Amino acid sequence: MPVKTYCEGVYFLITMHRLGKLINRTSRELKNIKIFKCASKSDSANSRFEDKISKEVVLDVLIRFNYRCFYCYDALKPTKWQLDHYFPRANGGKNIFENLVCTCKWCNTMKNALDGRAFLNKCLNIIENNFYSRNNIDIELINKHRNKEF
Repeated sequence: MPVKTYCEGVYFLITMHRLGKLINRTSRELKNIKIFKCASKSDSANSRFEDKISKEVVLDVLIRFNYRCFYCYDALKPTKWQLDHYFPRANGGKNIFENLVCTCKWCNTMKNALDGRAFLNKCLNIIENNFYSRNNIDIELINKHRNKEF
């Protein structure tokens, strides 16, 4: 049965990862593994953590978030993005598909060791209190992420 919506596609990815099943890759996805340097991102994460992830898991994280930063929703550039843990490893987060998000370097640097929800709250407070907006960050988008169960 073909995937009908983006949400169904994300649900499919999460289900397959939980079951430990392989996913058939399209030629475009295989090309994106190289373009977005998924192997080097997984190698970097694997060198620091005991629980290992593959380059395919990294690609699935990119697909899950439509090649956009999870926090600011900017389109990710192939060489300027980072793999982030929504719940940081320093605070007990795991190196698993469900806890990984793709981010731009700016957001990941600003997030530091905060969990995702705390970081989004911090961003919203800056916007509300200082009338400052990086790339016209939409307050409704931040509220949507803030209220999202992850």
